[in-house]
Amino acid sequence: MSILEETEIQRRLKLEITDKESLVITPRPRQKAFDSDSVDLRLGCHFLMPQMPPEPRWGSAQVGGHSHTRIHVPLGSYFVVPSHETVLGVTLEFINSLRIFWPDPH
Repeated sequence: MSILEETEIQRRLKLEITDKESLVITPRPRQKAFDSDSVDLRLGCHFLMPQMPPEPRWGSAQVGGHSHTRIHVPLGSYFVVPSHETVLGVTLEFINSLRIFWPDPH
């Protein structure tokens, strides 16, 4: 895996989608979303947070339970992630990188 600089990210965004080096981000981020080695993406409205396990009790077992809690945050609202927590979210952008970061296996 490698880190791409802004100039390389911009170059790959301009390539045809059929080019193995192309990078696709749809919709294309605004210019201020680009940094020297990153692109800021917008988060969607749906998140998964790990569910805290219940107090352990003798003989109790949670069968068919979920290991996460689904959270919906309307656009324009805020969601504060508790410290030291992992949250899974989605972006509003579609990203396709073909084989940019992975070596050709052949």
